Amino acid sequence: MLAGEMGAAGSVRRAAKEEMNQLHEKTLNREEEIEREEGEQWARSEARLHRLLSEKHQLAEELRQTRESLQVQSDGWRRERSKATALMFSELPLNMIQTQSTESTNGPGGGDTPLTKTFPMVTLAQCDIAGFSSLASRLQPHEVVRIIDHFHTLVDQAFSHPGHIPHGTHVQWMCGSLRSSGDWPRATSQWSRVTTVHD
Repeated sequence: MLAGEMGAAGSVRRAAKEEMNQLHEKTLNREEEIEREEGEQWARSEARLHRLLSEKHQLAEELRQTRESLQVQSDGWRRERSKATALMFSELPLNMIQTQSTESTNGPGGGDTPLTKTFPMVTLAQCDIAGFSSLASRLQPHEVVRIIDHFHTLVDQAFSHPGHIPHGTHVQWMCGSLRSSGDWPRATSQWSRVTTVHD
């Protein structure tokens, strides 16, 4: 009986030990599984963090470029507005104003072209019938008509070169040199005749 009880007790101890070993192995396996899952989760979190940081830097760079582009556009608009205001109150001929407006947007300077037109040589002429009412009261009608005819001749000359008429009785024009064209003798002759009438 005693031997049988001892054998049974040994079997129980062996079974208990084997069960404990299995439980320990399961515990180790579970710990390894948990550690592996935590590592994978950490790796995913770290990858997501890196992706978010990269997107943040990319957005910051795009924002910086957008700000620079808007600043350039804003500066250009301010220059164009200043130029348009200056041209609005200038006494340049209309076709020169149109040229300046076109050059300001299409020129290589990107809106930095000057407001003045440049010529190697310039012709500037003007005529003003000062005191016309008093003069007309003293002259004969045909003399007044002669003055007006000469004045209209200068108006035609101003429009053809081009010119500018700021007031009804004041003509002025500016353009390049007239010496290279056939208009020079005629223009100087007309100018001399009108000057003689005024004198």
